[in-house]
Amino acid sequence: MMTGRELASLEMTNMKIIYAPNPLRTIIELDDHEKKEFWYKLKIEEMLCQMLDAPFCMNENDKYFDLKRAREELNIDSLYKQEGETQSKIDQRIDEMCEYYIKALMDIHRGDCTCIACSCDKCYAPEIRGINTITELRKHEASKIGSAFWQGKDLPERSLSEAIEILSKPVEYPKTSIRNGYTDEQFQYHIPRWNQEQANACEWLKNYRDTFYFQRLPTNNRENK
Repeated sequence: MMTGRELASLEMTNMKIIYAPNPLRTIIELDDHEKKEFWYKLKIEEMLCQMLDAPFCMNENDKYFDLKRAREELNIDSLYKQEGETQSKIDQRIDEMCEYYIKALMDIHRGDCTCIACSCDKCYAPEIRGINTITELRKHEASKIGSAFWQGKDLPERSLSEAIEILSKPVEYPKTSIRNGYTDEQFQYHIPRWNQEQANACEWLKNYRDTFYFQRLPTNNRENK
């Protein structure tokens, strides 16, 4: 659940947030001014990363010891245009990153936040702007929410009400190949946790529906959403 402070933070922002039935697909649109602000915040973040990476390359006892790389990370010339260049090296890099992450704001959450072993650009990009539209949604619950909406490749997602209905029903765990290598006792040990994660996911999705999604829809459009 979002705290009152987090909710107020989202309400106060002027940027356009389009709450989708599936919260993992919520879209954040930036106007020209917000894109420029995003560009500068991204540049600050990249400069900090460069400075923080350099010390790891300067410890002779560390496997990442690399003085050449440390010099490159701390090269102040990258901050300024060189003769014959229209942009500094770091500004060229930020232009590419900014375009990439603005597209991520329109995409779906896909990464550690949904139990997929990779970083999530959809999480990182909003954090640069200081917002989080899926706050307090843990990765296992997010994975279950994503599964509840998904019907199959090339098929439309289920509606919000259908996803909540699926999450509210008890789950059966049939004996399949996934159990190979596990005793029945070992498999059964995890079921209470899985059931609790599903219950938590259902409760979070209901709160999202009532607090965000329905609040942005006309009353006559809320049925069967």
